[in-house]
Amino acid sequence: MRSRTVFSALVLAVLVLPGIIAPPVRAEKPLTIDSIDLNGQYDRTIVVRPGQLIEGTVVVTTSSGSWFNEHTGVWLPSWHKVESELRVFLFSLMGGNTTTEVPIEIRAPATPGTYYLLFCFDKKLKNEMINEMSMRTDEQVFANGRAIRVIVDPVRPIPEQPTSRENAVALVIDGPTMRGHVSNGRSYWFRVFVPRSWDQNNNALVFYLEGADPTSDIDMEVLDESGKRRGFSGKEGSRRERSAVHAFPGEILFVRVYPFKRETKNNFSLTAFTRPLLMETRDPSSGRARRVGLPYHGAAAAGQGVEGSAWYRIVLPQRGSLAVGIEGKNPANDIDIWIYDAFGNVRARSRADGSRRETSLLENAEAGDYFVRVGAFRTATPYPVSVSISTKTTDLFPSSQPTDANTNGAPPPSAAPSDTGRKPPVPFDVWKGHKFEAWFRVAKESGFLLEVYTGWGDAGKLDALRLEDPKGKIIWNVVPEGRGWEARRFSSPTPGWYHLTVEYNGEIRRHGRVNIEGLDENLLYFTPPGSSGLGTGGKGLDPAERAVLRKLYEMFRIRATNGIDTEEQRRLEDLEKYFEEN
Repeated sequence: MRSRTVFSALVLAVLVLPGIIAPPVRAEKPLTIDSIDLNGQYDRTIVVRPGQLIEGTVVVTTSSGSWFNEHTGVWLPSWHKVESELRVFLFSLMGGNTTTEVPIEIRAPATPGTYYLLFCFDKKLKNEMINEMSMRTDEQVFANGRAIRVIVDPVRPIPEQPTSRENAVALVIDGPTMRGHVSNGRSYWFRVFVPRSWDQNNNALVFYLEGADPTSDIDMEVLDESGKRRGFSGKEGSRRERSAVHAFPGEILFVRVYPFKRETKNNFSLTAFTRPLLMETRDPSSGRARRVGLPYHGAAAAGQGVEGSAWYRIVLPQRGSLAVGIEGKNPANDIDIWIYDAFGNVRARSRADGSRRETSLLENAEAGDYFVRVGAFRTATPYPVSVSISTKTTDLFPSSQPTDANTNGAPPPSAAPSDTGRKPPVPFDVWKGHKFEAWFRVAKESGFLLEVYTGWGDAGKLDALRLEDPKGKIIWNVVPEGRGWEARRFSSPTPGWYHLTVEYNGEIRRHGRVNIEGLDENLLYFTPPGSSGLGTGGKGLDPAERAVLRKLYEMFRIRATNGIDTEEQRRLEDLEKYFEEN
């Protein structure tokens, strides 16, 4: 008996000796629900249909102030409060905090109503824990933060989650910190309204992203209403990521927070706040940039990396376009272009293979400082290259004569006269019976990059993405599965017209955008090459169509002096009648 008493005393002495074992952590909140991802819903209240399967994960943090006392973490559906339905997710003998990802898979009740998934962490027996969870009403347990409310309703709308621009939640500048969750490849979108009182000359808009798990890699991008990227943060992990942008009164911006990999999961907080403009500007060249005026034409040596690249600094005096063109001495040398704003954001780039008349265009750019980087892809020795910088693409190659590369901005001869083309990136909408089609032309380029941005998760699942070469052969055929982005680089392409098709046979619209890099004529057309498109949409003829018709009329008039057949005479009379009436 005495020996047992001595042993117990020794054990007690060891446990309290400072420096040997730390004192237990006081458990102020034994259990908290950190995040929810159930049926694609992230709030603590979810809506499901009667009998629907509830599945996903719940992240829970448990706290214990006791050492060497077994604690058990459990969850229980409120509609089956029996011991056989008690689900154990954690056994713990140690004090401190433990974060656990709890898998959930259970069938909702068949009867409509309000139900709960109840959570508990204690050292009691199973039947005692059920009694513990029953001492309060289920709603009280929910109010204490230890339950998930499940509304079973056959008709109530299921809350739309902010996984697309259309469902973006409001983020107020200098307002409260917003919280969200990303998982399974799904993005989280925020909408930011810049007040009309915003001082664009002295203010910068800064976004601050912080992940709950700093090792879990999530990123963010800032987009304007047209879908063009204004800012970006892509650091590894998710600790103190930030992006500063130049904002303007009355505009709407979007912030997309997304996981770097599809399997990445993380909770995050996002804040938007005002900072002095001068404190946020930075030089991405680290002092290497050479100040030049517009337009600029000169020679450079393009090496590898930031240090080896040729850098230029330009002031855009007013809102407009900024165009950069390069032409390598050896077109096979792979040289690329980057255009940065004064905050260090990449606003435009070109990464086409080779360096034969490669161009990059930043449209509708705000006035201010910009940096241009011209660098080689991989080389030990810098490549010689000519560089042109201007506000017009027609000024990029002044020593060259206009070619069929659409240097004057007009549509190519074989394209529909009413379709003047549009520079990518180009947004698209597809749904059942409404596919997206576009055509673009390849001249003598050594290659091009085609990128199609889709949504993440279910919002990005499409039925077909095809590219046909000039001979009608399908050279790219994929079924987007919601990865957010599909891309392919095509080397040594056959010159001619390429046909892109995106299809989705569902009733709900899917959104995306198409981008092409590496083409001299970087335009997408939406009418098949060679078709006239006269009177498109039943709205009569536009000026371009009238010009084409006038040429046909003059051609017939010339032929009429040499004699025309009966059919041609009838067509000429029809044309004459048209011009009399119009």
